[in-house]
Amino acid sequence: NTIFGIGLVTGLAATGDSIQAARQLLSNLLLTRNVKVDLQALSSKNIAVVQVEANLPAGVKPGRRIDVTVSAIGDAKSLQGGTLTLTELSDITGQVVYATASGPLTLGGFQAEGQGASATKNHVTVATCPEGGKVEREVPTRITSDHGYAYLDLRSGSDSFGNAVRISGRGLTDSCLV
Repeated sequence: NTIFGIGLVTGLAATGDSIQAARQLLSNLLLTRNVKVDLQALSSKNIAVVQVEANLPAGVKPGRRIDVTVSAIGDAKSLQGGTLTLTELSDITGQVVYATASGPLTLGGFQAEGQGASATKNHVTVATCPEGGKVEREVPTRITSDHGYAYLDLRSGSDSFGNAVRISGRGLTDSCLV
């Protein structure tokens, strides 16, 4: 179950977006806090518009923390030193919010510049936010088919007839297919 959202990373050291969308997103964020600022007065070099993604494990319960991946959408040069602002993560329709995410970013690479030289290792526009997501809603799941059958998949190493009988005798119907 992949969930995603569009967010804003702040605290960048002049490596953020230069696009209009970053300033608009920052303006919208400030409006949620009753702060109205003229769009032209905002500078976007310290912020970046990002896509935030996470995978919900099967059976995950509300309140559990999950890792999220953050990727720059605009022309930001680096997300190093950035912090993800509170972002809602929803399903593909965007209608149901399953988690929220925020927190400091961790990069798997670096970028350094000096007098006439520069060095870059790995991607600096993709980062993770370890345990930065919080599950807000459980994903509905079923263990039976439309016909009421439970299908068991016995993995190699524990795939004995005895295990199948023990599993089927623990509250599942007699009509289990093994």
